[in-house]
Amino acid sequence: MSVAILDEHSTALTARLSCRTRELTALQDISLDWSTLDRDLFGRELEPAADIGRAVVYLFPDLSVPEIAAGLVADDLPQSSVGAYGYCTPESTGCSLSDFNLPSHYLALPSEFEVGSGTWLFMLERGDGEQLAALLFAQPVEGGGIDSAVVRADDCELYRRLRPGEQLRLPARGSVQLDWSGVRTDVLGQPVEPDSFDLLRLMFFQQAAPAVIAESLFTLPEVADGLWALEIPDQTALGLDQLFQEGELSNPTGLEAPTAQGSWWLGFYELDSALSAPELLVRLGT
Repeated sequence: MSVAILDEHSTALTARLSCRTRELTALQDISLDWSTLDRDLFGRELEPAADIGRAVVYLFPDLSVPEIAAGLVADDLPQSSVGAYGYCTPESTGCSLSDFNLPSHYLALPSEFEVGSGTWLFMLERGDGEQLAALLFAQPVEGGGIDSAVVRADDCELYRRLRPGEQLRLPARGSVQLDWSGVRTDVLGQPVEPDSFDLLRLMFFQQAAPAVIAESLFTLPEVADGLWALEIPDQTALGLDQLFQEGELSNPTGLEAPTAQGSWWLGFYELDSALSAPELLVRLGT
């Protein structure tokens, strides 16, 4: 039996990223220190020395902090808005501007960190760029700035609110073919192509009200009691049996099919998204 996933089934997300800007001394070899960072942007616990594998810096010559923050949430920042970028692979819990390699530019930091250059964004990533951990926005100033910046969890706050969509009803028996070819918008209400999703995750929560799902939206795979995942490049349909047979199972609960009492959700993900929220999130029922 084929079951169509439509826009009305998708959970609607209202998200806002609120960030403050640090004033740092221009043309100085500013040092970033995240040794006291104990949780990431999504509220997950963090070991600063073990978990942060890379720091990335971006220069946006013509965008303000609110414009960049909105672009990160909507995942629609144009590449043309980036004037320069670079990265640092830390040996401890910090990097100086001179540690950043700028492959897109022949000038080296801190000589580019000058007044009027634009908005600078420092991004800390878990592992080797696997997941976003923290953000720090900076503005170079001539006087009154500081020569070092301690990265804190409250430099940016991520607010989100979910409105669950219509529950997707599945037959209690028989094979099910999921068809999402009719999807036209993502959780933010932005246009989306149904074959643009990279990964499908079926997640089971023993006890999870919508409010709990909203709070854990960016960490759903980590808090799920059961999780099946399967890559779906260029696909718009998949048999549920195939997901169980071929999908990678983690956080196993011993369940073999979505029949147990609890909360079942389908999450459609794009692997190159800046934030780790699903592009489409659907609650299942029978």
